[in-house]
Amino acid sequence: MMNCQEIRQIAGILAALPHTEPAGEDAARLDRWRAENPANEELYREIASGNFLGRKMRFVANNDVGEAYAEFLKLAGYTPEGARQSSRRRKIRRVALRWTACVAVLAGAALLVFQFGPGSGGAEADVILPGTTKAILTTADGSTYDITGSEYSDLIADRTIGGGALAPEQEGRGQEVAVHYNTVTVPRGSEFELTLNDGTTVWLNAESEIRIPMPFDRSVEVTGEAFFEVVSDPAAPFAVGLRHGTVTVTGTSFNVRDYADELFMEATLIEGRITFGADGGQSELTPGDQLRLNKASGERSVAQVDTKRYVSWKAGRFAFEQERFEDIMCTLARWYDIEVVFEDPSLKDILFTGDIRKYDDFDSVLGMLLRLNKFDIAVDGRRVVIKP
Repeated sequence: MMNCQEIRQIAGILAALPHTEPAGEDAARLDRWRAENPANEELYREIASGNFLGRKMRFVANNDVGEAYAEFLKLAGYTPEGARQSSRRRKIRRVALRWTACVAVLAGAALLVFQFGPGSGGAEADVILPGTTKAILTTADGSTYDITGSEYSDLIADRTIGGGALAPEQEGRGQEVAVHYNTVTVPRGSEFELTLNDGTTVWLNAESEIRIPMPFDRSVEVTGEAFFEVVSDPAAPFAVGLRHGTVTVTGTSFNVRDYADELFMEATLIEGRITFGADGGQSELTPGDQLRLNKASGERSVAQVDTKRYVSWKAGRFAFEQERFEDIMCTLARWYDIEVVFEDPSLKDILFTGDIRKYDDFDSVLGMLLRLNKFDIAVDGRRVVIKP
């Protein structure tokens, strides 16, 4: 059986999860504790997943320090007199900063951090979940289909959906066929992967859209954000039309971002070679280059960047480096389908560096943001208010 000191050590390690992974002797100590019995391992996985942090944040979001302390003592078997009643204020930061201290005080009496695990009590608020896979196909005649869980190229190939392929009686006759368009729309709080007729794969981020001509001629139009892995065909370059120019490529991997409410359009090349053409002329990109176009002035620049930051969304993370808080919250708002309000406009310009797991609940994201200790956050349904 563990002694009090060991209990405190384990509690301290778990309280730091999921944002701080143990190292050295702490890692070895945690491994030994996990191996003692299956219940320990199950609890570790729950806490490390980020869901525990979500419950923790939701509890403190609805309780003041006094009630939080009283709740902890209650879980430990104590009933202190005169525990303060909840003010029910959703003041996340001030209470969250005291969480670890509360755990440290109570860990000697019982593994309280363990007891506040799956199924425990506490005031629950609505959970803001991460986005899911979803897409809507709109055909030329205005018909709409939910194609979530389906493969776009298969739907077009079997002609069960108006895809613009040649009708059987027209095939082989060489007659000109009118081009029409299929549009795949990915709403807020969603993402989608599709394969085009030539084998090119496209990942669409939240609130994005791709317009595909039929018959397919290796060209598409995109709004929002998309990552392309283009099948090489030197004889037939692939083209991506954006609001302010066109990206042309023979076979390569790259990311484009062109949201209507953002000042800059970006094209980031991972491998291969692309050319961006617009009224101001052409710009050629080599691997690691990013083109940024100011949509208001038309000015553009090409520079080497850390490409992982700009394609991390496809790999299940959001990576930021010295980015404005407002821009970060715009990205999160699309993925979590939330409304973000800044009470003080000056907060928009705070610079933030971090790496956020894309599939965590929004509460886990709050925990990371609040470590800046420069603002409060209040959550009311799907409305998130940033306060000084």
